[in-house]
Amino acid sequence: RATFERLSALGKLLHQQVERIRSTSSTVDRVAERVTETAQRVYRFVGESETLRARRVDLEASEVLRVHSGNAVVTADELVKLDGAQIHMG
Repeated sequence: RATFERLSALGKLLHQQVERIRSTSSTVDRVAERVTETAQRVYRFVGESETLRARRVDLEASEVLRVHSGNAVVTADELVKLDGAQIHMG
């Protein structure tokens, strides 16, 4: 019974809203079946490189999607499709 009461108190503590969390680590590994994040704004700064490997990636912006680089490469084994009322190149 004492263990249950301690777990219940811990659950109440974890359920409270957190004002700010700051974590500093050299390595973070996360393995999950599903991860869901909801936020008004997300800022991520990566010093060297970022890699995403997925079977399918879907990016959707209700207003503007901007991709900018010094050089950009888009490749596909079969089809590359651009669809829009106007397409400006150059």
